[in-house]
Amino acid sequence: MLNVNKKLWSFIIGLLMTVAFVWLVSVANSMPVPSFLASTPATLTAYYSELVTILLSIAFTFMTIVLMRQLFDLCPSDHPFWLFLPVCVFVLGLFVANHVLLFTLLYAAVPAILLLSVRYWTQRFKQRKIFS
Repeated sequence: MLNVNKKLWSFIIGLLMTVAFVWLVSVANSMPVPSFLASTPATLTAYYSELVTILLSIAFTFMTIVLMRQLFDLCPSDHPFWLFLPVCVFVLGLFVANHVLLFTLLYAAVPAILLLSVRYWTQRFKQRKIFS
């Protein structure tokens, strides 16, 4: 366990997640459609990279939550503002600057935000600190 300010680590992990979204989208777009799915309707093959992006984002976020707990003794419910801030600023920046990349990166960002939010609320309900 590294003894550093937990807000700083939450912010750094949020930054790493933001960078990872771009990487996850590029990895998912570079994956070819498997041959057994090529014979299925065109709608499945058209959305294959988006589905892979969503699954990779969920797996990456789950792994990030586990590593946050193991390495830094940090839970997403400790400082959620500093964890979500880089992700939200990045999505807002894409909304203002580049609409084409926005929807592609939202396939990675939204599942991660939802998973972190579910983790936040379950931890708050367990601690009975709902409105603090």
